[in-house]
Amino acid sequence: MSSTSALRHVFVGGYSAESDGHATGVTSLLNTGSARRVRLEPASTLPLISPTWLTHHPSRPLLLAAGENSPGTVSSLRYDPDGSLVLLSTVEIAGDGACHVAVTPDGAHAIVASYRSGSLSTVAIGDNGTLSAVVDTVELSGSGPVSDRQEGAHAHQAVVVGDEVLCCDLGGDQIFRLRISDDGLLLSTDDPIRLPAGSGPRHLVHAQDHLVVACELSGELWVLTRDGADWRTSTGVATSGRDGHVQPSGIATDGTRIYVANRGVDTIGVFDLDPAAHTLTPVTEFDCGGAWPRDITLDGGLLWVCNQNSDTVAVFEASPMPPATEAVLVNVPSPTGVVLVHDDQPTDAADDRADA
Repeated sequence: MSSTSALRHVFVGGYSAESDGHATGVTSLLNTGSARRVRLEPASTLPLISPTWLTHHPSRPLLLAAGENSPGTVSSLRYDPDGSLVLLSTVEIAGDGACHVAVTPDGAHAIVASYRSGSLSTVAIGDNGTLSAVVDTVELSGSGPVSDRQEGAHAHQAVVVGDEVLCCDLGGDQIFRLRISDDGLLLSTDDPIRLPAGSGPRHLVHAQDHLVVACELSGELWVLTRDGADWRTSTGVATSGRDGHVQPSGIATDGTRIYVANRGVDTIGVFDLDPAAHTLTPVTEFDCGGAWPRDITLDGGLLWVCNQNSDTVAVFEASPMPPATEAVLVNVPSPTGVVLVHDDQPTDAADDRADA
């Protein structure tokens, strides 16, 4: 989420010791500066096993955390105005390696992608923030030519675009298209969107009625354009111009500009999207401020980069590009993703409990 109001809360997920990381759970920080000049103070840490992906509920002071373990989990956490975190519930998912969680726009269901088992699961979110048992699970199928990474389906992300749930399958070089019913069932709608063999789609963003997909195995961004009710592959471009191993991970957009993290060469690549020509034009590429940038978040004119292997979150000015000033570095163990909450977003825990 982005906002022009003051940034108040910063929540960071990460890898714990079970996955050779240093995090102990979800880290909560309070911003005592402004939306553009952050000054972060530790507030609390809630112990969880490898909460590598966090997302914010659209209307309540709740976080959803995917636990990347076996079996995978999804947890709901309430945050209070002082930055303290309360664990409300944890549910085991019918799959291994839960690596991403999305929340439906109405806030009624969470959709969890499990990388190792190649599956999508849904759970219902109660009015008091607690999670139901798993409502539905869909086992995906697919494989690709990269034998050590594409032996089967690997669900990496679920994104709600319009009335569709799009799921990136790194193992099968495809993006599955589903819908979620009012009661949380996942329904297949159309054939998957096919990407080039060996590309390995990881994450995508929706911008100006286009999909831009970060492909981990080929080191490319692919632009998908609408073709009636379908999507077709348009153009691809390398995510980095640097020499060395390039493994794209996180991707973010402000609607016209695309930012992608490049692990290995440890850079951020920046591209402009031309919706008429269906093309991406490189703008710049700059060092990420650390090592192994796993995910990025764009918010209020700032770009937040989770540098997993250097135990830092780097905060850059998103304009001009490349950044005119050095990044602000925040020390957080094995960071993998951030959620940012502003003053005009829900923070009243008392109201949240009143609905329980």
